Amino acid sequence: MGASEVPRIESGSRMDEPLPRRNWALRRKAAIQAICAIAVLAAASLLIGARVTSTVEQKNLLIETVQQGALDSVIPARAQVVPIRSEVVEAADSARVAQVLVKDGDLVEEGQPIARLSNPGLEVEVQRYEATALEQIGAIRASQISLERLRADLENSLAQADHAAQKARRERAKLTSLEAEGFVSKQMLDDAVAEERFASSRLDLARSQWADASKRLHEKTAQADQQAARLEQAIRTNHKLLDALEIRAPLSGRVTGLNLLVGRQLQRGERIAQVDAAAGVKLVAAIDQHYLPKVTQEQEVRVLLHDGQARGRITRVLPQVQQGRFQVEIELDKATQMRSLQRGQQLDIEVLASLSEERETLFLEQGPFLADAMQSGRVYRVSRDGSEAELVPVTFGRRSTRRIEVLAGLTPGDRIIASAYSQFGQRATLHIRQGSD
Repeated sequence: MGASEVPRIESGSRMDEPLPRRNWALRRKAAIQAICAIAVLAAASLLIGARVTSTVEQKNLLIETVQQGALDSVIPARAQVVPIRSEVVEAADSARVAQVLVKDGDLVEEGQPIARLSNPGLEVEVQRYEATALEQIGAIRASQISLERLRADLENSLAQADHAAQKARRERAKLTSLEAEGFVSKQMLDDAVAEERFASSRLDLARSQWADASKRLHEKTAQADQQAARLEQAIRTNHKLLDALEIRAPLSGRVTGLNLLVGRQLQRGERIAQVDAAAGVKLVAAIDQHYLPKVTQEQEVRVLLHDGQARGRITRVLPQVQQGRFQVEIELDKATQMRSLQRGQQLDIEVLASLSEERETLFLEQGPFLADAMQSGRVYRVSRDGSEAELVPVTFGRRSTRRIEVLAGLTPGDRIIASAYSQFGQRATLHIRQGSD
């Protein structure tokens, strides 16, 4: 311990000394400041309350009605406008481009020539085959003529035998009557009877030969006709190979993708062009594979346009999944077909997939009110006469892309204000003015 330090007395004798008195002036000043702050907040609250009116114009309100039904699912997708019908034109055989008759983008009629191709080897082969086939057809026709002659000879022999039999029958009948009167001898009658028997035998033989030969001739003639018909069909088929060298439009429409140069060598099956139908469009949409079990034919589709909405239906589902998506084809209604939709245009669509397992429930269409309503758990319910709206508690349930389920607080047919609630300042009651005054 230093000499200058004063020894400190440690004793409990000071514990009974009274504490020094607080500065009441400072406390009074703090109280005054708190009261002023409360006054300022109250004034601000009154000012804000004055700005939020409890009377609103009906024309400025968005009203939604509580509905009952299935909480449908809406599947969003992106679709492209394509021609309602398109056909690809391909080369039927290897050939060289001899002439191009239209340009890419031209409108053509069904059957109109687009281009002409050349294949000298094919032409020679078709002509050679045609000559051989015509030679065979000539031989078949010659054999058919021979068969017809044989048929005529057999018919002539049968007719002669029949005539001889009838003549012998008449002769025997005449001699029989004369022999009974004694004008001819019995020997002459016997000769007549024998002649009649011989003629009848010849007639039976001719008839038998005719029956057998007629059947064979009929079969041979039918076979010859079939063989000739096959050869003629083969000639027509070969001519189609030559006809295919003239490329024609499969339908009326616009030629696209045509890029032919005279002299270019094409291979069998090579794409030449595409012809898109001149009138009508459809949509092709790619949808996430997650929704594949929920998408079927005839399902309704909402098409979102810049000037409103349009309707369509799914006509074809292509279940092959590529890069996590599958495609559907959508037919638009007639009113939408009349709109100026450009081919290649991209559109947003919503597939309305109302599922059979969805139960009947109450729901509201989503709107600007939803964010505030979900946070506060209350909505403005409009009175039956539409003069006011009361803030009532509500319980929400499941939520789809465009709807939200109502579990409690509202009944079917109730109307609520669907506008944003921030402008109302959470007032318990809003008075709705019907007119503009």
